Amino acid sequence: MHSEHLDGEGSSQPPLAKLRLFSPLQILFLSLFGTVLAGFVAFACNYQRLQQRRAFYVTLASGSILLPILTWVAITLPGIDRAWPIILAVLMFAMTELCQRTPIKTAFLTGQARPYGVWSVVGFAVMILIVVVIIGSVILLLL
Repeated sequence: MHSEHLDGEGSSQPPLAKLRLFSPLQILFLSLFGTVLAGFVAFACNYQRLQQRRAFYVTLASGSILLPILTWVAITLPGIDRAWPIILAVLMFAMTELCQRTPIKTAFLTGQARPYGVWSVVGFAVMILIVVVIIGSVILLLL
């Protein structure tokens, strides 16, 4: 009975069949057009929806540490500012392929989950981008 709880059975999570997951290509799109923050959020959401709580929290913690560091690197290194978003987006895609490809592919092929629709992904990218622009503008005004 204890193992059932760890597997997610009996939890308040919806059944896996009703899940929507971000595909690796959608995470690449989000990382390119919604900033790498959107890619990290989508990556973490996949773990949460696959009921992998530990991986979800590790992703949130590492993203909270890595994103400020990566932003600082992009600001301080000369000449990297134009290529940096593309480099980060490709890294997010590679990380998704490496860490989540098998569970996502299995969930899609077995009909347990389906990818988000195009407009949902575009809307999510725009929403995160707006938040980043607002926060960035506030920071610049304060400096």
